[in-house]
Amino acid sequence: MLSKIKEYQLLIYLILFAVSLVFLFISSNDLIFHSSAVVSSGLTLSATGGWLYWIFFVSISGSIVFLYMYLHIVSNTKKFHRLVESPSKHEFVKNIRELEKIARSLGSREMHLLKEAKKKWRVR
Repeated sequence: MLSKIKEYQLLIYLILFAVSLVFLFISSNDLIFHSSAVVSSGLTLSATGGWLYWIFFVSISGSIVFLYMYLHIVSNTKKFHRLVESPSKHEFVKNIRELEKIARSLGSREMHLLKEAKKKWRVR
């Protein structure tokens, strides 16, 4: 089950970032901007009362955290593919520990790619 989640973690972080961004937009309009166009379209959380401040805080925190996690996964994926597809065996072997760590965190697809690269370079 956990390996299936790892396969879709990039998409999960992107969706959670979008949801927290929507809540940030709605709550910041209710607390700061007071745009009547947004409120008249039905996008308001004013019925939550005092919880609106908590929603605002959690949506700011969620937006920051999920954007960071999304960018972290994208960065690790690019780094992994750059190192696996490296034309140099020395560079591959030098970074094998980091490649194994990244592959474990990204899922079974990257584990398979790492196995194939190890076979290609004849590395254990």
